[in-house]
Amino acid sequence: AVQEALAFIQQARPQDTAVIFLASHGISDSAGNYYFVPRDVRAEDLQALDKGPVREGSSLVPWTAFFDALRGTAGRRLLIVDTCQARNIEGRFEAHPLLKRSAASMFALLVASKGNEESQEYPPGKHGLFTYALLQALAPESDANRDGTVSLAEVFEAARPLVERLRDKRTGAQTPQIVAPAALAELPLLRVGR
Repeated sequence: AVQEALAFIQQARPQDTAVIFLASHGISDSAGNYYFVPRDVRAEDLQALDKGPVREGSSLVPWTAFFDALRGTAGRRLLIVDTCQARNIEGRFEAHPLLKRSAASMFALLVASKGNEESQEYPPGKHGLFTYALLQALAPESDANRDGTVSLAEVFEAARPLVERLRDKRTGAQTPQIVAPAALAELPLLRVGR
């Protein structure tokens, strides 16, 4: 199902915005390579992660699958990751060259936590904490500059303190991260009626 969705975004046109939103579990191997853990992961694939590189046909989805799909997608591209070790989605790859090279088609990355942090669940909101905070931030009150739109940056800036306030301090830190060129940071996500 993940591979089918990644193939689907290849249909994006230059005027489109392609969004990949991952909310599940994430895990990194000893070399720092991130894997998305889908709902139908096989136990033997998780156990094999400690024994070396993930084999072909594994139910784990490597970080490279997401970046390869986004690299071949036209238009604005947004990857949102709400999993544990979310910042490790970059693996040993440096996303900044993709960001720099993509001025015309623009790429942004929003992640729930740093690579060494757990992304917490938020049972009252029935979501992961970062997902809950993003949903709450998609509100007219997040229009900090009062220009009539809530931008990607404004949503992130409204969500970040909510994550800090609601996180379980006993579990540890959860520090959302954003990597986005200025033009994409101003992408309107919500129009505010006046």
